[in-house]
Order: sequence, then structure tokens, then C-alpha cells
Amino acid sequence: MTDAQLEALELLKLVNGICEDHKLKYTLSGMALINYEYRLGEEYFNPNGLMICLLYEDYRRLLQILVDHKEEYHIALATYANTEQFDTLSAWLTHQDKNLLPAGREKDEIYYKTKIVLTPVFSAGRSMSECQRTCRSIERAFRYLDCRSPLPHKRLFSPIREKIGRTKQRYYCRRSKKRRYTIAGMIKELTESGRAGNYLVYKNIGNTCAWMTDREFDTERVDFYGTAASVIKNRKEFIERNYKNQVENGTDKVSELLLRGGRDLRRIQLIQLDMMKEIDRICRKHHLKYNIAFGTLLGAVRHGGFVPWDDDADINMPYEDYRKLIEVIDEELDSEKYYFRYQDKEADCNITYAHLKRNGTVYTKRGRDGFKYHPGVYVDIVPLFNGAPCFLLHAIQTRICWFFRTACWAYMGAESEKDKVKRGYYRLLARMGNKEAYRRFLKAATFFKHKRNKMLFLNGLDRSPYHIGFVKRECFDDPVEIVFEGYKFLAPRDTKGVLDYCYGKDHMKYPPLLKRVPKNDALIELGDLYSDI
Repeated sequence: MTDAQLEALELLKLVNGICEDHKLKYTLSGMALINYEYRLGEEYFNPNGLMICLLYEDYRRLLQILVDHKEEYHIALATYANTEQFDTLSAWLTHQDKNLLPAGREKDEIYYKTKIVLTPVFSAGRSMSECQRTCRSIERAFRYLDCRSPLPHKRLFSPIREKIGRTKQRYYCRRSKKRRYTIAGMIKELTESGRAGNYLVYKNIGNTCAWMTDREFDTERVDFYGTAASVIKNRKEFIERNYKNQVENGTDKVSELLLRGGRDLRRIQLIQLDMMKEIDRICRKHHLKYNIAFGTLLGAVRHGGFVPWDDDADINMPYEDYRKLIEVIDEELDSEKYYFRYQDKEADCNITYAHLKRNGTVYTKRGRDGFKYHPGVYVDIVPLFNGAPCFLLHAIQTRICWFFRTACWAYMGAESEKDKVKRGYYRLLARMGNKEAYRRFLKAATFFKHKRNKMLFLNGLDRSPYHIGFVKRECFDDPVEIVFEGYKFLAPRDTKGVLDYCYGKDHMKYPPLLKRVPKNDALIELGDLYSDI
């Protein structure tokens, strides 16, 4: 087991002991209950997905005991009342370990710590219809609480389903300003005596509810990965009723980064920070223009450093500066520490931009052992090309470039696609070969030679920005310095306009709790880099 999994089990042991001593009834739920019922291996045990459910009064008693003895137990509790932007009915229990972040960023520490989720179970009436109304009420409230403004400047020909989804987003954002849902108000409503009855509900992770009857809340002691725990006896029927889709669709193995926990995520971020400082040094020395971008820019503005659940770093450069960087970087880099990856340098390079990589590390997708490429922790360095003189030419050029970019990626990435139709399509594209695909991509991307204020971005977004803040040359000609993890990097002067485009007008709001996790599923080896944090 990983250190994070063992830490989660230690927290479970603590809660189980308190509940036994004080006669508090609880059950494992969510994926933890599925893990136990179907005897899934350790690779399916998400150390941050351990949910414990208690009747509301027992939940309150447990929280009070934990608060009263937090120094003795050396733990911390995060709830809606003491944690910023923490809209949930549940509480997160964590160990009070050494902080991984610098002073001033204490509010983000919670996302690097291994946690178990303590969830209250509420009475939901005496009939199935009352229970269903309660579930709908909870789900509706969180639909409003979790809504964020949609991204602007969507592609003209975006699918109808996406347009419907964006219309719903705008509707919920408008309504949320009028309804003013709060967690405290929801708890007050759910604990009113009028809701008493034999039906019980609780809020799942995500925007759904699970329900049972009070007779089903009958528990037994079991062994959960070597630790004593309590689970409901009627769990098979309960799982089929509330988690049917998860069971039918199968359960995926937990990503290695989630298995290893927040400490290794922070180590990856610090390795990336070191490489960002090296890029900044070289660019300033040779008067090359760049900007930090995407989640890196958002983290600088919103968090003063990395977004706590972000596991990559992004830099944008005008193409002419990007070419100059390629010419000088090998002379500037310490070849024992760093490796600069781009198409002309690797036989099996499948990207249309560049990576600065850290030697002695591995951070790459599974199933790529047969390819010749550097698998290390990386920073994305993405070129922006000269833009077209009108939107029609811009749209045509963009789609041509996207096609060849996909063909370049398909050389290595086709087998990781789960959809059979898409996988077959990618295999056909891969016949072109990554070098030929990149040659055609670059020919289309550099078709327009005239330097305009508008530039062309071709990597990473599903949209095609045209003459907006994100791709204006003036963002690079007149940058500002911004503090990121205690160091100054270059950023676009109109940071708000850029972030509004990339993440919507609500970019200062954290995403819903379900999305506050790292996304990459990669093999990881970090050696002894930053092992002492």
C-alpha cells in the first residue's frame, strides 16, 4: 500500500474507535463500500475517496468529539463553516501534518492532505415520494451552488448538446443570484422535525443523492484492507439502487498520483517550478518573449502559486521567439539536469510544441514502453503563430492544423483511446507518421507570414480564439511580472481578460469539490528530488 492509503486507514481506525467508544453508528459508503463488497484490490482503493456516513445527530457528536480532542489526535476538520469555498454538507478529516506550502497559503493545504469524508445522513420523510422530493431538493440546491459561468467565445459550430449545456449553465448562474442557497440553510431545512420518517438520504460525491430506509441502516463489523470498519448488511441491494451505473460501467484503477497522495503532487509541482525558473532565466538573458498561461496563470492570480490540484505547468511564446529558444536552449541548459524535447530531436515525439523535462524522473502515460522518448516531468512550452487576416481564413487554417495535430498525436496515443470508433480513426491517421503529420501541421500553422496583433493558438483548447486578449501580440510585447510560488514570471497585462476567456468570468471561484483533484493518470518516478519536504 502507498503512504496515502495507509494514512487513510489510520484515520478510519481513529473514527472507528471513537464510534465504538461512544456507540455511534456509521457505515462505509460510496466507492469504499463498493471496494469492500466486490473485494477490489488495493489499486482500486482511492485514499481520498473513503466516505463514512452517520445519522445527523451522531455526525454532530462525532465532529464535536474530534474538535474537542484535535490536539490529542493531531487532526484537523474542514467544514463549510471554517474553510473557504467549501460548499458541502460533509466534513473532511485529515491529519495535522507538516505544511507543504509556504506561509500565506494555509487555506490550500487541505487539498494536499489525505482525507476521509464524514457525511451526515438526514431523515427524508415517511414515504417514497417524500424521499424523492428531498433528494431532488438537495440536488437542485447543489446545482445552483456548483454552477459557474460558461466559457465565452465558444466555437461557431459547437455541438447542439454543448450549446444546451451552456444555456443551462447561464440559467443556473442567474437563478443562483436570486435563490442564495447556503449550506447552513440547507442543513436547517433538512433537520426540521417535519422531515422525520423512516427514509434516509445523504449527499453523494457529485450531484446525486443516495437513500435507504432506517431498517437498512443495520451495520456489521468487517475487515477493510486490514482495518476494522462498519458496513451496512444490506449493501448489495443498496449499491445496486444507488451506484448501479458505477458497477455496470466497471470501476477504473485509481491513478498513481491519487494513490500516492498530495505529497508527491507537491514534489512534481516543485520540480516544474525549478524548470520554469530555468526557462525564465534563458528567456530574459536572450530577450525572448513568453507568458505563463492557463492553470499556471490562474494559480498565480487566485492562489499565488500552483492550483493545489494542478499537475502541469504551461508557458506560451510567439513562434519567432519559440524558434530562437530552440536555437539557444541546448547551450544554456545543464544537460545532466534537463532535457529539451521537440519534434526534430526525438524519433517518437507526438506533440506539436516543446517540453522542458527533468532528467531522472518519470511522469508519462502507461503503455508507452516501446517508444523512444523522454518520459520525465515536464513543462509545456507552446508556440503561438501569426494569425489570419479574417475569421473565415482563421477558421479554415485552424481546422487544417487540428487535423494534422491529431495525426501527430495518433502515432503514439491511439491505443489509449477507449472508444472503438475513435481508436480506429486514430489508427488510420497514425499511418501518416508523426514526422510527416508535424511537417504538414507546421506548413499550415506558418502559412501567414505577416505579423499581426492577432495570433493563432493551436494546442490544448477545444475553441479557436480569434483576436481576443488571449492571443493578442500585445500581451507578449507589454507583459507584467506576476508572483508565482514566490518568484516573478512574465504574464499578460490583461490577466483578467485572458482568464475570463480560458476559465469564464467566475475563474476566481474554485470548481466544485468533485473537480478539485489532479487529472493526469501517469506512471511516476521522482527519485530523491524534494523528498525532504
